[in-house]
Amino acid sequence: MKKRKAVIWCTIAVMALGLIGWRLWPRSIDSFMPRPSREAERVSCALTVLGTENGQSVNRSYNLTAEGERESRNLMNILRRGQYQASFTNLMPWTWGSMGSGKSYDGRTIVMDVTFGNTEPGTAVDITFFGNDRVSVDGRRINPIGNDMFDELVEYIMAEGEPAESQ
Repeated sequence: MKKRKAVIWCTIAVMALGLIGWRLWPRSIDSFMPRPSREAERVSCALTVLGTENGQSVNRSYNLTAEGERESRNLMNILRRGQYQASFTNLMPWTWGSMGSGKSYDGRTIVMDVTFGNTEPGTAVDITFFGNDRVSVDGRRINPIGNDMFDELVEYIMAEGEPAESQ
């Protein structure tokens, strides 16, 4: 009986360590997508920057569409340079809602639609960046490590994209 309890507790400990390792192990964006990011053929991005200037609220938007493997490669290379961790919230049976993490939101949001070669269901991926510390890939939350990649992505979209019409 004591041996059985020891085996059970060892199994639980190994599973807990495995779960912690899975959560904390950094990985590339490709591990969260159905196909490798280098196979992306079309990437559509929308950047929204909210802030204040001279006491007035400012809302700037930029759109960028990269078609073809070569054009989309620049955007996807920026994403691949970043490292990400899986989030425990994906294991919960309820939705994780507002992406709140207690960190301050910096007013920048990027919505990306990545399309691969064919149009089969599950071959397009929606990626949403809520500031530099919260990311959703097809509804699954992931945690970026550092914000250099996000800042680089914002700068690239602002430089290469076109300002969207104000509403």
